[in-house]
Amino acid sequence: MLRTYLVDGDKGGVGKSLTTRALVHYYLTLEASARPVIAVFDADMSNPDVCGKDGLSAQNSPTLETTQIIDLSIEQGWIDLSNALDSLQSQHEDEEIRVIVNMPAQIGSRAFQGTIPIVGEVLRQANAFPIWLLSRVEDAIRTLEERIKAMPARFHTGLILRNLFFGESDKFTRWESSALRARLLADDDAGFYWDENCLPEINANVIDAVGRKPFHVALGQGNGKPLLNHGQRLTLNAWLRSTHATFSQMEEFIDSQQTSAREI
Repeated sequence: MLRTYLVDGDKGGVGKSLTTRALVHYYLTLEASARPVIAVFDADMSNPDVCGKDGLSAQNSPTLETTQIIDLSIEQGWIDLSNALDSLQSQHEDEEIRVIVNMPAQIGSRAFQGTIPIVGEVLRQANAFPIWLLSRVEDAIRTLEERIKAMPARFHTGLILRNLFFGESDKFTRWESSALRARLLADDDAGFYWDENCLPEINANVIDAVGRKPFHVALGQGNGKPLLNHGQRLTLNAWLRSTHATFSQMEEFIDSQQTSAREI
């Protein structure tokens, strides 16, 4: 089964690339028998931290099916993504497939507001599940609301991640009191099935030391020498364990929705 995660947010710097890299690491570190086919697309053309120079590639991550930088601000990029998804499904018809897309900043007006008509169909084909990185500003809520209004069928479910870089969870007072949160997380028949969790903060010096290198490379889990000293490796591993717990809960949440849908 194909499932595509759209790692998205209202602007640059909210933690999309960091979340994408952590999600890829989560799948790469699963036991081989439980590991899905993994494909990664980096749509941040201005700063491709995920699949750009020194980032994820078949050379440093041979268990990845594909990595690609793709321009989703234009129609051809969505056509290319659709063709890549079709190829993945044709080659791995009876396997679990996880596609992870690192979305660029400020893409809403170019893609999700009807400017590129194919977007909705590609998201349907992709079985897309949005992961929304939440900061504490009003725009983070307003932009998500615009996404949902423009494409309610594609944004009926998803995950809110409060990025704790911007403060502890209880500091997200705008989100806590927002009508949108009440609507998305309501346990009723409103047609929305969202969950929320947190992206833990990580030491800035550790991330600076990692740079664009995949986390398994920085930790020396490939064939090379670790980039980090002992304390930095402990810090990164502890952070990754926390994010992996979040992603495991996310998969359980999606699976529970699908089970409920089959029972109806």
